[in-house]
Formats: sequence, C-alpha cells, structure tokens
Amino acid sequence: MGVTRVAAAVVVRADGSVLLAQRPAGKPYAGYWEFPGGKLEPGESPRDALARELVEELGIVVRRAAPWIVQEHVYPHAHVELHFFRVFAFDGEPVGHDGQAFSWQRPGAFDVAPLLPANTRVLAALALPPAMGITCAEDLGTRRFSSARNARSRGVSGSSRCARRRGRRRVATRSRDGSSRSLTRTARPSWSTARRTTRCALAPTARTGRRCRSLRRARGPKAC
Repeated sequence: MGVTRVAAAVVVRADGSVLLAQRPAGKPYAGYWEFPGGKLEPGESPRDALARELVEELGIVVRRAAPWIVQEHVYPHAHVELHFFRVFAFDGEPVGHDGQAFSWQRPGAFDVAPLLPANTRVLAALALPPAMGITCAEDLGTRRFSSARNARSRGVSGSSRCARRRGRRRVATRSRDGSSRSLTRTARPSWSTARRTTRCALAPTARTGRRCRSLRRARGPKAC
C-alpha cells in the first residue's frame, strides 16, 4: 500500500475556534468530521496543495499559514501522511462547495462527532495551552528548583550580581568579612576587567595598585 500525502488546514478564527468540515456522502468515512484539506497532486508541495484545496473546497484564500504537525495513519483503505498547517489569516467566508457541512469548534470542547481517527493527535495538541515551560523540576526536586528560579528572577548568581540600569552596569560583590561593595560603570566592561577593578576597590594592595594604575593609563582616571 503506497502512502498518500494530504494537506490539512487547522483554520483558526480570531476567537480561537477552529474549522471542521464533514465528509460528504460517497466518500470513505462519510459523515465523519475532519480538518479541511485534500491530496497532493504530483509535483505539488504541501503548502501549495493547502491553498488550492481550501479554495476548491471552502472558497477561502489563505493569507498566512504555518506548517505544524506531520502525522501518518493507516486506514483499512489507505495509508496517509497528513501535513497539518495552522491557518491564521484568510480572505472570504467558508462555503461548502461539495455540499458538506462545516462548523467552528472550540479546542477541547468539540461537540461534533464522530471525528476521523487520524485527527486524534492534532485534537490533543489543540487542547494544550499556547505556551508551556519545560523545566528540570522533577530531577532537582520542587523545593530546590523553586529556590533556583527565585534566585534567577532576582538576578542573583552565587555571590555576585550584575544588573543593567539605564544603560549602566552595576557589579556587586561580597568580601570575605561579609561586607558588600559595588561599582557602577557607564561602559560595559568585560568580566575580567570588572574583577580586576573590584579587587582594586576592595583590597588596594601593591599588586592590585599596579593594576589599578595600568587601568587608569589604559582607560582614563575613572577606570578604578
């Protein structure tokens, strides 16, 4: 059994609902609901087939669409490879040119049945939130993960902190005795320069003093 390639459209309306069409009489699985689309012609790309099928089937012109999911499914009569696209903008109003019914449905709350078996993966994907975060909370443990997340949200990493305010970079450090000092520079120094400058301010030894003087000569009187 050869593989039949099909382009299918998940047409999304402004309110978030999607378009389903009912397969007309005389076709396999007549009366089942599916996402509109059709077979690719020889030499045709899935995107071109999508645009052609929506014009022929529903009379709408695709203006903006994005490839989404590719899924294979084996029916008793055919082995199909479905190329699903999300259609975000189109011209015209859907009209069933083959006499088929269609319906706008809310993801996760479809009230039409039965649905084609090949659509199950797409239906599950539509029920997901539009944005999801993937974390390692299960590996770290929720308490440790929450602590790391809170520290990151405050911009803290170990014992140093760097925050940009109005185009300036602020480097805050903590010395061995527990006191903290901070330096504010209008430029954006490298971390190696920031570390040398911090050592000059916190511990002006003979060695760091020489570095401080070299920085003044290289970068001006405000280098330290």
